[in-house]
Amino acid sequence: MISFKSSSDKSKAKSKVKEIAKIPSKLDSYKIEETIGEGTYGKVKLATHIKLNEKVAIKFIDKKKLTNKGDDERMKNEISIITQLNHPNILKAFEVFEDETNYYIVMERPIRGDLFNYICSKGRLSMDEACFIFYQIVNGIQYLHNNKIVHRDMKPENIMLTQDMIVKIGDFGLSKYYKSEEVKLKTNCGSPCYSAPEVLRGNRYKPKPVDIWGLGIILYCMICGELPFEDDKEDILIRKVTLCKYTCPLFVTDIFKNLFKKILCPNPKERITIEQIKMNCIYNIGRSNFYKYFKIYGDDGDM
Repeated sequence: MISFKSSSDKSKAKSKVKEIAKIPSKLDSYKIEETIGEGTYGKVKLATHIKLNEKVAIKFIDKKKLTNKGDDERMKNEISIITQLNHPNILKAFEVFEDETNYYIVMERPIRGDLFNYICSKGRLSMDEACFIFYQIVNGIQYLHNNKIVHRDMKPENIMLTQDMIVKIGDFGLSKYYKSEEVKLKTNCGSPCYSAPEVLRGNRYKPKPVDIWGLGIILYCMICGELPFEDDKEDILIRKVTLCKYTCPLFVTDIFKNLFKKILCPNPKERITIEQIKMNCIYNIGRSNFYKYFKIYGDDGDM
């Protein structure tokens, strides 16, 4: 987790976020390093804050690439969302600024990278480690939903990990505020292998169940070391997802199979809720492991 180095004046090191906010929002406040990610609209680069000597990540968003209708609006929506979020399991944005060519989002720099590469490095995760991570992701998603925000792009690539294995949910480019739980969205977004059936069918859909589906895909990936739905042909892949045709490897235990069945349910009305997930033994194994690991006790999601 981000921390300050020891200083004779400890009063100046109480809050990294507040300290950065006092510094003029200019790119020359940072020493820009290598590129660690690249997307449709720009790159993510490692950087060091020159005055504070703290490592961060900066998302460069090229304004010239915001050419399609609604691109600029979506970018401003993402910025609006990330600058208001404050939760231990949400990637923190320290500041946002712009110039003539780019928007810049200065963020936390999780040392271990994303969950996708972490899974790939291990093949698959142990039950205890998967539960430990799952517990934190659930808490982060519940926080978003409590604030009427749907992520809509839940996948291992958007889950970052700190050195202490603290989960940081990131990439809010497809996220959206919603007014009520009864509102129905219509944008078909996200990758087909991670998207919920109702999204792929082109139906209007309620916000919460699509994120819960994503939780199921992530948990399956952690336990099985592979995606539940895969095919080189997109039409066949979409058919598999909409029909919910998947199998579990033989080593998967019944407690996980049962939860997969409840989360990866093609009918969003019958899909398990966050509140029900928090009563499941897998979530509670993760909670127990989390507090044993850090040797602390408190409310869900507090760290």
